Amino acid sequence: MKQKPKVQKYCLMAPKGAYTDFHIDFGGSSVWYHVMKGEKVFYLIEPSESNLLLYDRWMQSSNRLQSFFADQVARCYRLVVKEGMTILLPSGWIHAVFTPEDTLVFGGNFLHNYSICTQLQIYEFEIKHKMEARFLFPQFKTLNWLAAGHLINVLTSINQTRSIAPVYLTKGLKSLWFSLKQWKTSPLVIIFYEV
Repeated sequence: MKQKPKVQKYCLMAPKGAYTDFHIDFGGSSVWYHVMKGEKVFYLIEPSESNLLLYDRWMQSSNRLQSFFADQVARCYRLVVKEGMTILLPSGWIHAVFTPEDTLVFGGNFLHNYSICTQLQIYEFEIKHKMEARFLFPQFKTLNWLAAGHLINVLTSINQTRSIAPVYLTKGLKSLWFSLKQWKTSPLVIIFYEV
């Protein structure tokens, strides 16, 4: 990897009245979000199988911009994030964001091993919908290959202590193994970087 993806720290400014329609953050990444000044209103939808199917249909709909996605699901949560508050948005959550007043926000995206299945599912969704490269998590495949190497060490440690691997990890590893097998047909060069 030539350069570490720069997605963990953002400074976002939004004017009063700004609205970002329903979306899932790239690569199913989790998000940290701190409102320094102003206020944000999040509309949050759990990434259940049925909601993701509805979202898939909505994304393919020709009148998507004329319909409010939250009207199509059983439950949509409203979360007001006021000045000084920080939220952590889990992997894969479908959300829209409204800005009721001029706002300054710090935030960032990150991948982790607690949501491997969701992250891979969202990445495949993005590929299916032919998302432009600039809207994809930078170097997603390379990061997952690197993560696989790290997770081998984690599993080795678990086996050496005769412990049982957590369910989230075994499920995630199965999904990762499947994805890596699919991706191995494309050439990949990994250049390590210092953290």
